[in-house]
Amino acid sequence: MKPYIAFPVVGVLIFGLSACVSKTYPVTVNSAPALSAYANYEGKIPGYYALYVEAEKLNQVLKFAGFGCDEHNYPTDARAAFESSSLQTLEHLIEHVETVPEPIVRSELKTKGYDAMILLEVEDLDAAMVVIPGTWDVDALAGAKISVNMSVEGTEKRLLGGFAEGADESQVEIGRYCAKSEVAVGKAIEGAIEKVLKRLTVMLSNMTEILRQESPPADDFNRSYGT
Repeated sequence: MKPYIAFPVVGVLIFGLSACVSKTYPVTVNSAPALSAYANYEGKIPGYYALYVEAEKLNQVLKFAGFGCDEHNYPTDARAAFESSSLQTLEHLIEHVETVPEPIVRSELKTKGYDAMILLEVEDLDAAMVVIPGTWDVDALAGAKISVNMSVEGTEKRLLGGFAEGADESQVEIGRYCAKSEVAVGKAIEGAIEKVLKRLTVMLSNMTEILRQESPPADDFNRSYGT
């Protein structure tokens, strides 16, 4: 996995960080909705929307080579956090939206009571971390980047489509053998979730007039946004 941050080179590590047996540090990722990202629309987008989230790429065991805690494993499952964050974010933009357990084919949207379906697919989670030694303590600096594809499927054709990325960093003081370094990873992922949802929400809010129309041609959106 390629780190996305150009971290500084660390020449000296406090004894005990890298010279230790492998440990497992489960990463906790909390919901991080983007609740202040809206502009350029009046009122919520009307209608009933289904939301399907595909976030399997957020369930993996992270390892960070060459930074002082590289012997350790960081099991990370941010799927529930991403889905919850997505729903909470969209509830502030759309009148009625709810998650569905599987995608709905276009021909069945109306019969199931929906005007459209929003699909969010996490394409990648990129993470990196380094240890920063100080005079009296040691910090872990973690970074995360999340890439997401979005489409809005109407009852007749695709209404919108787009792609966004969000990245963030978190620095946390850690203890011997890298204890609490997982906190930095979790916070960085939470920040990346919030930022990518903000970008997707701005895309939706700027296109509310298209969403208010009945089945606008997908080609119009593609020409306008170069997708």
